Amino acid sequence: MKKIKIAIADDHPMVINGLKDMLATQANILIEATYLNGADLLKGLALSEPDVLLLDIRMPGESGIELVPYILKQYPRVRILILTNFDNTLYVHTLLNAGVQGYLLKNTDQNTLVEAIQHIH
Repeated sequence: MKKIKIAIADDHPMVINGLKDMLATQANILIEATYLNGADLLKGLALSEPDVLLLDIRMPGESGIELVPYILKQYPRVRILILTNFDNTLYVHTLLNAGVQGYLLKNTDQNTLVEAIQHIH
């Protein structure tokens, strides 16, 4: 079984560690990289493209909203799943129209997260 390579971009180490813990038990998911800001994310993508990027909207420097069009243009095979605390329909519509494949709130449960990753992959 081919593993789904995941990258996580979030400015909160606790969130990154929580996501790693949630996904650690999934045999078909591999956390390949984590990034605390947009600049590091862009450097990392230039070296290795994940299958799925879990992207926070608000980070230091470029926001997830600003990064999405660039990432999708430069790395069209990368599937983007937004993970955020912002339960805002404007953000949802803006990001889905920009080309992200999914939008989840950070309070989502493990099963929903795994299903979303598998679905968009």
